[in-house]
Amino acid sequence: MPREFAIRGRGNRAPHPRPGGRLTALLFPVCAGMAAAAQVLAAEIPSAGETVLLDEMPVVISATRLRQPLDETPVSVTVIDRAMIEASGMLEVAELLRLVPGFQVGRSAYDPAIAVTAHGQSSAYPERLQVLVDGRSVYNSAFSSVDWNNLGVALEDIERIEVVRGPSSPVYGANAFLGAVNIITRQPFQDRGWTVRAVSGDANTRSGLMRYAGSAGALDYRVSVTYDATDGFGGVNDGERLEGVSFRGVYEPGSRDRLDIQLGYSGGEMGRGYPYPPEPNRDVERHYQYLRWSRVPGAGREGYLQFYHNYQRDREVLRDLTYTCGGCPLDGLTYDDGAHDHAAERFDLEGQYQVATGTRLRLLAGAGLRLDRFRSELLTSREDFMENPGARLFAQAEYRLGARWLLHAGAMVEGSDIMDFEISPRLGLTYRAADRHSFRVGWARAVRSPSLLNDNWDKTYTDTRTGPERLDWFSNTIYVTPQPLDPERLQILEAGYFGQWLDGRLTTDVRVFRQWIRDEIWVWDDAGYPECIVRVGGTCYGDGARVGDNGWGTDTTGLELDLRYRPAGGGFLSLAYALADSDSDTRLGGTPEPRVNTLRDSNANLGTPRHTLSLLAGYPLPGGFEASLGYYYVSEMGWYGDGDRVDPYRRLDLRLARDFSVGATRGKLELIGQNLDGEDREFSVGNRLGARVFLRFSAMMD
Repeated sequence: MPREFAIRGRGNRAPHPRPGGRLTALLFPVCAGMAAAAQVLAAEIPSAGETVLLDEMPVVISATRLRQPLDETPVSVTVIDRAMIEASGMLEVAELLRLVPGFQVGRSAYDPAIAVTAHGQSSAYPERLQVLVDGRSVYNSAFSSVDWNNLGVALEDIERIEVVRGPSSPVYGANAFLGAVNIITRQPFQDRGWTVRAVSGDANTRSGLMRYAGSAGALDYRVSVTYDATDGFGGVNDGERLEGVSFRGVYEPGSRDRLDIQLGYSGGEMGRGYPYPPEPNRDVERHYQYLRWSRVPGAGREGYLQFYHNYQRDREVLRDLTYTCGGCPLDGLTYDDGAHDHAAERFDLEGQYQVATGTRLRLLAGAGLRLDRFRSELLTSREDFMENPGARLFAQAEYRLGARWLLHAGAMVEGSDIMDFEISPRLGLTYRAADRHSFRVGWARAVRSPSLLNDNWDKTYTDTRTGPERLDWFSNTIYVTPQPLDPERLQILEAGYFGQWLDGRLTTDVRVFRQWIRDEIWVWDDAGYPECIVRVGGTCYGDGARVGDNGWGTDTTGLELDLRYRPAGGGFLSLAYALADSDSDTRLGGTPEPRVNTLRDSNANLGTPRHTLSLLAGYPLPGGFEASLGYYYVSEMGWYGDGDRVDPYRRLDLRLARDFSVGATRGKLELIGQNLDGEDREFSVGNRLGARVFLRFSAMMD
């Protein structure tokens, strides 16, 4: 059986130099010593990770980087498997996360962007979830968020998604502040031959996939080519036309070594989503390169060394724009805001080693180096690349105290030019009350590093008629970060129960938690910063700024339920529910400045929806048919930034599919209806999502 090895961590930061160079130099010898000690301690016994793979209990690798059955993880993990992906009828990866307890998905027409957040408290660009594809972070190093529109992963290539619900900074670093989403793609040998897929439907949606998977000696490989296009929301320029190609090759010259190579490129054109002219589009370009060498030197031992590079660029040129305000003193002025040209990239190197010392103890240790770079004259008033080098050291330990007790401890030490070295620890204790029934308690601390943009925000516009004075022609404000930001901080206490009933057909996962977030990075309006920007006819325009600072705090108490049922006759039922209560206020995070007025104030009490529910059911029907139903509910919620308070979201999806075969060709035809229960608002009151119907065809040829 081909092996799957572990994952990684990450961080972010920018040019406000801080001390830490000596500590960096000390950390790596320590890490090397830990790895050497682990080799000495290793015993030649069967790996615990290998034995659990043969058990019926689902096994995950994302909770601690160690392979663990779900009843032994120190945190709650939701697994979206291949059957759920197909039955959902979702057309985009981000939409699948509606199936996770406490997760909300909002689609903004501005830019456009898809927001995925845990228990709300989010703008269009959530900054607190780590997202990985086969262990490679797709977190944007500049914006501290994820571009879900241009992820570069086809749904057909995904085997499962593991979602860690709770702070994962001790495992994956500062960006995993509230959790981690690990997208695990299918091995090339699982889909031999040709695969084609085509989708057509409302909103002028057209989507296509052509894939070939084969082998050449010890190399298994897969090549996927995709095309996606849609017009988006009605009346808004938020459509997209994107093409992509990806390659994955797995080379196994023997039983101990494995080389995983992944390459990808995607690009095209996306609307900016402005509800007023001009309505420009932006050209987008993304590519990545990933290489991992994994080795199993002996029983109970395994490790890897990996390197990846992510690059993305958005380009849009707006020149000689005319500001029209209906007779005001600024009417008819023209502005040159330069090129709307953003580029961001990440270089990341990481190594990890794992051992099992006897039947009770498993150890894992690793280290990594990272370089983040970002350039945007529009958002930072700088033409050069800003760089943020960083380093990390992590370790995880699992110790069996006896037949029923399992202790887990882990930590990440991480620092960069933006963030001084910080430690994120976690402790967990699991009690197995009976076979397939366990209780757990845990405590963790986590940090979130400011992004390069957070720490260097300086968004200005130039009035070409009056010279160097600056004016934001969209909102008459500027955006600025006048001083280095501190990292956000979180502490959590949680308890949970995991159990399987009815011979394993019914699985329940219950989680209760209380978490405290402090030093949240926010934006507030300062009417006096820094001075009047431009005067026309003796009147001051464009004075004031939106200032980035630390100051908010949020306390959240919550309950989550993840239930799965698989009837003996086939099919499945998935129910995810979350009840949460949050108190979000500047009084929790620090003393507000005079004249504080934030976009968040009006939505703070609704930033976390009280109820979030998803229900997905699938069942086989006679004659080769299958049917599935999805229902999604989010109570009243306030989105920050460009978002609004939106009424409760209710969505009903239906899917009818039929398998067919013609000779050696196997295929499926699906009729998918989304939001069939009526129109809803997503993210803002102007984003109206009505009923949509799609037809999806797929076929595989050996």
